[in-house]
Amino acid sequence: DLRMVFLFALVGIYIVCLLNLSFSYDLVIFEFRRALGSFELYSIVFLTGILKFFWGETWPKCFGISTAWILILSSLFVHGFSIPMPGMA
Repeated sequence: DLRMVFLFALVGIYIVCLLNLSFSYDLVIFEFRRALGSFELYSIVFLTGILKFFWGETWPKCFGISTAWILILSSLFVHGFSIPMPGMA
């Protein structure tokens, strides 16, 4: 199936990006400091594309869902379990 080949290619590109292109940015909102890194950016971008391709909803809906999902889960891991996200410089 061509869709599965496309999915494997996207996951491969995602992993290469995470391994080779890492950065971090400190975001401060109302005295709450959160480091955003390449993991969040790449995850949001690739998950948005995967949702659009397989789910078929609009771009804004796919982007909103992937952004919320990635930020909630990464915040839970970083602040709840003290596990750093990959790609943090």
